[in-house]
Amino acid sequence: HIPRFAFDREDRPLSIPLVISVLLVNFDEGAQPAPFRLQKEEFERLLSQILPEHQPSCMDTGERMHVSFELFYEATHVSPADASALSAVLKRNMKSSGH
Repeated sequence: HIPRFAFDREDRPLSIPLVISVLLVNFDEGAQPAPFRLQKEEFERLLSQILPEHQPSCMDTGERMHVSFELFYEATHVSPADASALSAVLKRNMKSSGH
């Protein structure tokens, strides 16, 4: 059950700041080929331009909710050692989709 105030249309939607952490794996200065190199500040700026906010909808009715998330991005380059560890964990836990 979602409270009725979540759909109130009398005022602007309630704005909630939301910080999204993004891990950049193998996109650092040593990335090959060179076009795969990303500056974290540039990537954060791009994400903010593409998706600065999000206003969710109710899954049951499709009605827009009276809340809007103001999105902020914090990108971090992952060290080569952490990238290797992450890769190993993913390989151990991946399951074939049969395709």
